[in-house]
Amino acid sequence: MFHSSHEVRHDRLSDAGARLFHVEFAPRCLEQMRAEGELLGDSVVRQVGPVVRLAQNLYREFCQTDSASTFAIEGLTLEIVGALLRAAPRADSTSASRVPRWLVRVREQLDDEPSRHHSVQAIAVDAGVSPVRLSRAFRRTYGESLGSYQRRVRIRRACERLRDEETTLAAIALDAGFTDQSHFTRVFTRLIGITPAVFRREQRRSTTW
Repeated sequence: MFHSSHEVRHDRLSDAGARLFHVEFAPRCLEQMRAEGELLGDSVVRQVGPVVRLAQNLYREFCQTDSASTFAIEGLTLEIVGALLRAAPRADSTSASRVPRWLVRVREQLDDEPSRHHSVQAIAVDAGVSPVRLSRAFRRTYGESLGSYQRRVRIRRACERLRDEETTLAAIALDAGFTDQSHFTRVFTRLIGITPAVFRREQRRSTTW
């Protein structure tokens, strides 16, 4: 459910109660959105569709303790904002044949600095676009959110380092930008399907063969 800032609401939940997850937009954030369009003036309820999927992903990120979650939460929130704007999406040349140079630079920055704690706001300033435009254009072009892409780059970098038997899992986790080894193991297992230790053993076995 989306509610505009001027709306006064009063509801009664069932006797069984409910669990509510709220996201509030700060005035500065709302001001930045004006470059892309105005938020809807009336309440909106969505039960299916892209906004619902984004909201579900946002809640999952909120429940995680992964060091990339803050970046992912920022990006997903901006994507939801973009989906709630009155104006039609701005026409970006984000087809496979012509990706804007600024968007290519953003991806290169994430590739080059996967362990850095990025901010969508800071990256957007460097790229010369609004945070909402950046978040929407990145997913439209590369098929995933900024946070999801950063997390995959971190895991890919970790896979390369796991081939080095002398480097501990804890050191690899910290180098990849994770807060500790347990966080790294959880994310790695979720994305790769096996733990880092098993991945390392399989790599050793394939090298021996």
